[in-house]
Amino acid sequence: ASEATFQAFYQYGNHASYSTAPEKALSALTKDAKRGFVIPFDPRVVPFVLNCHLTPQGMEDLDTPFKSPRSIFDSSFRPADWCSAINDWTSMAGENPVLCVEIEEEFMQWIWNLRISYPNDEIYLADDDVSGAFRWLKYHPNLLAMHTSIQAGFAVFNSGGTFGGSTTPPNWDRLAQGRRSLARWLWCNCPTVVQDAAQYL
Repeated sequence: ASEATFQAFYQYGNHASYSTAPEKALSALTKDAKRGFVIPFDPRVVPFVLNCHLTPQGMEDLDTPFKSPRSIFDSSFRPADWCSAINDWTSMAGENPVLCVEIEEEFMQWIWNLRISYPNDEIYLADDDVSGAFRWLKYHPNLLAMHTSIQAGFAVFNSGGTFGGSTTPPNWDRLAQGRRSLARWLWCNCPTVVQDAAQYL
């Protein structure tokens, strides 16, 4: 990024939604740091970080009673038309299509048909969710400066995939498909899988 682009993002800061719940922002940052998803450092160092790009943060689900607020790494935002955002620099040409968005409807149809086939049996559903899914995929160290943000008063290198990067869902989707294939294989080929999993149910 040019120095002018860096300065434009530096002056802009974060979106207004991010400052509406500072205690939740600090809580999210603390959780991410404990899990190794971010590397916090003194924000006074930011102007001296080579190839630094500051991405604005927003906050989503602040007023939703069923979801915890999550920080958004707004990789598409530009403070001015002439600026470049991270998603402008990443190409989707080599990325595979994202399949996880279609899975929910397929899953609901499968449950519907299962109930028709077994109208009187109790059906147990396993929730296959990964906390901080995108964040487990790690960026190369050379890309950390490009994924810098200011969170809860700290400068932060985002070491894992970001919730807002255009290539994050397709890259995570490959791991999700692998987990799905493993679960299917275990169900079909491991006769003790239910007993092995019983302690977690």
